[in-house]
Amino acid sequence: MKNTAQRLRVAEGRGEKAPPPKRTVPCMQTTWPHMLFPRIAATVPLVFPFDQPGLRYRYFARNAVWDAVQLLGLAGKKVLMPAYHHGVELETLLAAGVQPVFFRVDAQMRADFDDARAKSAGAAALYVIHYAGFPQDMHAARCLANELRVPVIEDCALALLSRDGEKPLGSFGDVSIFCLYKTIPVPNGGALLARGEHANNLDLLPPVTPPPVPSTASHLIGSMLSNLELRTGEVGRRTREALRNASRWFVRRANVERV
Repeated sequence: MKNTAQRLRVAEGRGEKAPPPKRTVPCMQTTWPHMLFPRIAATVPLVFPFDQPGLRYRYFARNAVWDAVQLLGLAGKKVLMPAYHHGVELETLLAAGVQPVFFRVDAQMRADFDDARAKSAGAAALYVIHYAGFPQDMHAARCLANELRVPVIEDCALALLSRDGEKPLGSFGDVSIFCLYKTIPVPNGGALLARGEHANNLDLLPPVTPPPVPSTASHLIGSMLSNLELRTGEVGRRTREALRNASRWFVRRANVERV
């Protein structure tokens, strides 16, 4: 890390582009061929949330956000939403017809539920995000939700397998959202967990069609190439860039819309 920072400073001082590091740390889990085959016996008990009966798998976490809006009947209604967010969850809420009402998040990424309470007039749900796996004050969130008599949507896209003490994140909300590929080595995957009375209404959601094979294969190959870059450095980086450029050329030639 020290050598990389030094190269960046030298290049910046010369007005040059910094050379790529010899090794990189990927921002998400990567895959490798041997990971495609099960290595744990089916008798090993599942952990939360995979052991929950109200869990439904989706292609991306954003699909689970969309389903949460439908499950809770939030289209056309106000939802208390943290002002600091990734962006894609907000885009999904807007596309589903939700009216977001933003409340403050401080510099330590802690939700200000007092500010949310001050802006809660007419709110139909409270949306809470656990940033980078660190838990929000879910006691304060539940107290506010109970006070307003609204459900809590608990966004655990970056908090799969995280806990607050002995209680797993995702077990506080009425509906919880998970992103699988940001934590475990899979090419894609999201999940919706409904609890309590909302779990009884999961059958009202439209059936989910299997994901398209080309998209899944594309994500899988990209994940394997990231692993190759991690293992081999420059060789893997050049291979990954070459294949990425080739795929972009193919997409342009085929006039395929990227989403």
